Amino acid sequence: MFRPWSALLVTGLFLLPFAAFAKQPARLQWVDCWFEPAWGRELRCAHFFPSRVEHEPETRLPVVRIRASKAVRQSSPLLYLPGGPGLPAGLDDAGLQRWLNWMDIARWPHDLVLFDPRGTGLSVPRRDCPEIRARDQANLMRPLSASDDLRNMQQTAEACFNRLHEAGFRPEDYSGPRQVRDVVELMQVMDSKKWNLYGISYGSRLALQVLRQVPDRIRSLVLDSVYPPEVNGLLSRPAQFARARDGLLDACAADAHCQETYPVLARQLNSLFRQLSRKPQVLRVEHWPTDRVTSFLLNDYRLMWVLFMESYAPRYRPRLIPAIAAASSEDFRLWPPIAGDFLDQWLDPEFSHAVYLSVTCAEDFAVLTEASYRAEAERNPQVAAYVTDEWRLSPCHRWPVGALPQAYHEPVVSDVPALFLSGVHDAATLPEWSRTAAGRFSRGYAMSFEGSSHGVTWENACAMATAWEFLRNPGDWQFPPCLSEREKRDAIRPVAGG
Repeated sequence: MFRPWSALLVTGLFLLPFAAFAKQPARLQWVDCWFEPAWGRELRCAHFFPSRVEHEPETRLPVVRIRASKAVRQSSPLLYLPGGPGLPAGLDDAGLQRWLNWMDIARWPHDLVLFDPRGTGLSVPRRDCPEIRARDQANLMRPLSASDDLRNMQQTAEACFNRLHEAGFRPEDYSGPRQVRDVVELMQVMDSKKWNLYGISYGSRLALQVLRQVPDRIRSLVLDSVYPPEVNGLLSRPAQFARARDGLLDACAADAHCQETYPVLARQLNSLFRQLSRKPQVLRVEHWPTDRVTSFLLNDYRLMWVLFMESYAPRYRPRLIPAIAAASSEDFRLWPPIAGDFLDQWLDPEFSHAVYLSVTCAEDFAVLTEASYRAEAERNPQVAAYVTDEWRLSPCHRWPVGALPQAYHEPVVSDVPALFLSGVHDAATLPEWSRTAAGRFSRGYAMSFEGSSHGVTWENACAMATAWEFLRNPGDWQFPPCLSEREKRDAIRPVAGG
């Protein structure tokens, strides 16, 4: 039996000084690094113990500080806030190797501080819902509709919540406000007075909330694929799906070669949705370099999700467009690699559904009515069949949390230098969100990059160079020469004296 919504209000977690009722203050313990080898780089590792009250278990978060090159190093470190919510920073051997490679390429002039958010990655305790991954794995060959999938997800989420709850789990201990407080406390216990925050996707929302709490501690923000607090993620789902679907068609229509090669792409895509609704297609996905093969049933509902998930990567257009055209003639030979990428994201063992639901159910679902959601779905008729029931059958009905205070959803206004970056083709965090959020900063700069989608600082060399130039001197910097004239023209920059 679930407790009433009102019993789980987390208003106090956001508005009250946590130190006033903390049982254990925050502390940092430097330790030997848990990964080998050190790859000849200067790294320091720590365990961070956030403050806690009596009802909370002791939480331990892994922290890694990677030193920047002495030739460019500035005093204020760069703190990375990962996305999700529910994703770790990547602090195992493979993840650290990727970060070291990234630092060699980026050459950003600051030490990089990484940590796994509570409940994710190498944090203790780690909170997860293996029931949901097992459910998804078991359903790969079932032709589920949107409503079938959501009902199934509700039941599985309820089973996960009940299991965790019996072990003392409270979703508000993993909420957005609690994660914000972790970041603030980590900054306080480390030896730096000023910080630069680097957030991607949901991490950009955390960065903005941290700025709201401790503006005097923040030197600058680099926000990639911006997800501001005033945006409701669930209410945005119809527009996101519509952008993923129609953005593919718009991009082809705007490219002369694509338009000439695929002149009836819109008709072929509509036909493919109808075709897969009547006759789902079995795909055999090979997981190289292993010999493992997964069978995956692609129907119209899953096609919609594939389009959305594929839109995270810049390669989605050149891969999907010929695959859609070929499938209209029932040729699906191009689809197994696309389905493989989708399954890698869908079944990612590093993603914590427990943290995701604890955050998003409070931030999005608890403040939204069914009527307002259905009205938004009706405004996007091309995808309404796949999103209309998202509120009515949301797993949040079975994951009891309370609404956050209205202040948590207010836009952030600041005079701290901030760089807002987005990909022109991003369907997950729409570029207009970035531009609107930047407009509330007297020293906010918004830039969208052609040919890019989600996470531009990870895949766009010019976005990386723009961030480097900004971080070097946030108060007075110039556009790098790699920017196109369109990108320079469309960038939002503060007016003189603003």
